[in-house]
Formats: sequence, structure tokens, C-alpha cells
Amino acid sequence: MRIHLVPNSHIDPVWLCDKYEGIDEVLATFRSACDRLEEYPELTFSASSLQFYEWVLEYDRPLFERIKKNIAAGRWEIVGGWWVESDSNLPSEASMRKQAKLSKAFSLKHFGVSSDVAYLPDTFGHPATLPMILSETGFKYFIFCRPGAHENSDLPSNLFWWEYKGCK
Repeated sequence: MRIHLVPNSHIDPVWLCDKYEGIDEVLATFRSACDRLEEYPELTFSASSLQFYEWVLEYDRPLFERIKKNIAAGRWEIVGGWWVESDSNLPSEASMRKQAKLSKAFSLKHFGVSSDVAYLPDTFGHPATLPMILSETGFKYFIFCRPGAHENSDLPSNLFWWEYKGCK
């Protein structure tokens, strides 16, 4: 049996701190991730929220270049595909589509790739329209951690197909 563990970051940059403390947290996390990638050649890493990458571009250009090299080498994967990890219950469909569009444009411009993995590890629920929104904005996969079994025991299992087949 082979087990794969992929380190990732989930950062709520302004949940319990101000914007600049959040930016510092993002920079420190991404710097540490690059250091670990240099230390362990077999390691890969994933991180979301294109807003974070814009902050790195603005405040630490050498770190941005390190991230670009790791993305090009296939060792750093941008997941999420949205500007920030949004709450998928409250924003409008138009808002989620706009986030996907802005994020794809930024990612393609700076990294030459865009994410097909939607990533919402900390949202507390998902609307029934989410598979449609994900499909129509180019996502193939969706990773989420909530609700867990302790939060909603009605889910059939922790691994399942949830797909949008489109209207015919």
C-alpha cells in the first residue's frame, strides 16, 4: 500500500488578526513551504486563494519567483481557483463566477496554469447549485472538509460523487 500526504495551507488571514498580520502569516507560510520543498525533493505542496499570491507578488518578489519555479516543476499546486476561500452558502452565484474568472486570469498570467481543483476546507455548508457552478467555471474536482460526520451524520460517506450533468 502506498499512502500520499500532500502538505497544504489553509489560512484565514483576517479572521483573528488585521490585514497586515494576515499578510505576514501568508508570507511566513509560503516561505516555510518553499524551504521544505528545497529540503525534501520528493515533497509537494498545495495552497489556495489567489489573493495570497498577489500579496506575495507585492511584498516579496523573490518568494514569488521561488513559488513560480516550484509550480513549473510540478511541486506546488494552486488549489481553490477562487480569489479567496469563500463561504459558499452566502455569496451569490455571480460572485463565485467572478472569483473564478479573476483567479484564472491571474493564475494563467503569472504561472501559466489554472486550477481544476475547487478547495473549500472550512466552509460550513454547500448550496445544491455548487456542482453546476464548479462545472461551468472549469473545476473537475472538489475538496472540502465540512461538514464532517460529527457535524452532519446524514452524509452517505466521506467519499462520494457529486456531479452536475447539465441541462439537456
